[in-house]
Amino acid sequence: MKHWLSILLLSLVQALWAYPALAAQEINAFVDRNTVAEGETLQLIIEVAERNPSGDPDLSPLSKDFQVLGTTSSNQVSIVNGAVSAKTRWVVTLAPQRSGTLTIPAITVGQQQTQPITLQVAKAGAVPADGATPDLFVETEVKPDAPYVQQQVTYVVRIYYAVNPRAPQLTDPTAANALIERLGDDRQYQTQRGSRRYGVIERSYAIFPQSSGALTIESPIFAAQIPDTRQSSHTNPFFGSGSSFFGADPFNSLFQATRPVQVRGQPAEINVKARPSQSGAGPWLPAENLTLDEAWSPDPPKFQVGEPVTRTLTLKARGLTGAQLPELPLPSQDDLKLYPDQPVTETQSDPTTVIGKREQKIAIVPTRPGDFVLPEIRIPWWDTQANQMREAVAPVRKITVMGKAPASAQQTPPQPALAQAPIVNPKPQTQESLPPVTKETPPQPASIPSIPPVVTPAYWPWIALAFLLAWIATLFLWWKTRREARTVSISTNEQEHSVLSQQQALRDLKRACQTNDAERMKSALLHWATIRWPENPPRSVLRMAARINDDEARQALQQFDRWLYRDPGEVLDGAAFYQQISTAFRMKADKVEHGAKGEALPTLYPA
Repeated sequence: MKHWLSILLLSLVQALWAYPALAAQEINAFVDRNTVAEGETLQLIIEVAERNPSGDPDLSPLSKDFQVLGTTSSNQVSIVNGAVSAKTRWVVTLAPQRSGTLTIPAITVGQQQTQPITLQVAKAGAVPADGATPDLFVETEVKPDAPYVQQQVTYVVRIYYAVNPRAPQLTDPTAANALIERLGDDRQYQTQRGSRRYGVIERSYAIFPQSSGALTIESPIFAAQIPDTRQSSHTNPFFGSGSSFFGADPFNSLFQATRPVQVRGQPAEINVKARPSQSGAGPWLPAENLTLDEAWSPDPPKFQVGEPVTRTLTLKARGLTGAQLPELPLPSQDDLKLYPDQPVTETQSDPTTVIGKREQKIAIVPTRPGDFVLPEIRIPWWDTQANQMREAVAPVRKITVMGKAPASAQQTPPQPALAQAPIVNPKPQTQESLPPVTKETPPQPASIPSIPPVVTPAYWPWIALAFLLAWIATLFLWWKTRREARTVSISTNEQEHSVLSQQQALRDLKRACQTNDAERMKSALLHWATIRWPENPPRSVLRMAARINDDEARQALQQFDRWLYRDPGEVLDGAAFYQQISTAFRMKADKVEHGAKGEALPTLYPA
């Protein structure tokens, strides 16, 4: 007996000694890789040896150094030699938020915790220590690295991929106090890095610093789904192991597992220089090239007095946007009127540079003939290639205006007044419309015949006035006759409409009385009264009874009003009530109808 007790006690001690190790194996956590680059993702796998654990993992401790991109869970049940085992797995996709040595803290699931995991995060774009090239990485290039303020900085992003990314997305670079514009379309090509062949996606940006000093340009983030070769094997679960008849399994791309990836390049640090003192005090235009061109319409221009000629000035700069280009100065001439249009600015781009353009159209209208000079136009700008000041120049233009000046510009002798024909407010005439004037033989008053006055009989105005008054009187009589006829017609129509409305109201009242519905009966009575007395309709049954001249109908209405406030047991015969009032109501309607049809107009000879 003592022997069996010793064996039982020994077994219990061994079980208690082994319990912590067994308990430690009930939850497990590991990562798919311990070394990643900044911006790449990794997967944290948490396994619990239960079919239905008491809760989900608490992932809040991860927010300090990681971004949780997604979580999936699965259950697995296996039977080995009759023994049933269950397991629950969570796969958490993480994106490290900084480089260096990071620690995945202990994760709690129910009453259990995982062990912390340490991993290394390399800086973005850095080559791993073992020399292996990654599947996906980003490189950036900045030029120049020491630009002037408001000068274009070309920023190039290149995404290298050795595996085919799915659902790719690329953000834009960011920089404080700078304007960023995309240049051209993306380029795609292939290149060799070490022993691997990479596809490359290249995108360019133009960045314009708005202040001098240090400027940090943060690299864009490239996010995509790439094949997860760490979890998939060469065995296709749908078609068995081994290669297919055609070599690679055609369905491999459809059922291949993927994982999300985020990669970014190194941030760029540049030093922005202030505007140089030798650039002057005018507009600051740092550009690779700047030109000022002119065009004429018509070409070549032909200047005539009073006729417009359009001059088009175009300022074009490589390395500046259209909004950065200044206004163009306009020459001032007393005898040349200038009418400028609204300037048009636009910004174009090629794969490496922005191209700004400003176009100004000016209509030039000469006011007198002669020779004129349009002064030159100078636009100073800073050549960023040669690092010196330059000027874009529109040269001096000499123009000759043909034609004759207007009459107001010439001195002509005064013209003698015409006898009995004074000229009031004469319109100005041009030189071409006036007859030639000779100073040697001026016109004499005696040579111009006098214009005899027109004699008008004195009685014709009175005759015209009499006809006008007669026409006005005829119009008034016609309008009065039409108005009276229209008034009679409207009155007749209103009376006929009143008769029809009263008849319809009586039919509604009859149907209400047949059903002994007190509310409907009261409503129908007041509706009839409103039609009968539209100017001042009665508001109650008693007031309606006071206007009825028939005694029987008046008494019936008074009894009906008392019945509205009756005891619940009192009953009213609606059919009898209608018989008592219908005769009086019909008489009222008949009288209205008789008046409408027989007495629309008063008798001509009343008795």
